Amino acid sequence: MQEAILIHRDGTFLGRYPLFSPTSVEWAAQARALLDMMDALGMSFSSAPEGLHDLEFEGTTLHLEVGEHLILATVVDGRVRRSLARRLRDFLENLEMNYHTVLANWAGRYETFEGLDSLLRGLVVGG
Repeated sequence: MQEAILIHRDGTFLGRYPLFSPTSVEWAAQARALLDMMDALGMSFSSAPEGLHDLEFEGTTLHLEVGEHLILATVVDGRVRRSLARRLRDFLENLEMNYHTVLANWAGRYETFEGLDSLLRGLVVGG
């Protein structure tokens, strides 16, 4: 796995790994690019993409896992194996459960996701 990006379903960019010290402008640009791609494909962050989880391009796959409040986008070399897809789904379900209170009272402040960077790092480095 090359990269993991976590976005709230309202479009708020929450985190990314690897993190190459991007400025907030770069973070916003990456989130905007992902939103634009989703719009171009006719998808919305407010509704789960039915049947579309992978977008393959030149040997790389953008894989999406959509939760109740969060979307996990990962960039993977080649195709996404079932075991990896399951691990990503489990990771997202655990985030939704562990941050339930923050998500239920979402105020648009990504600072409330303490420890998220290390979780995303563990996901990418371990997968």
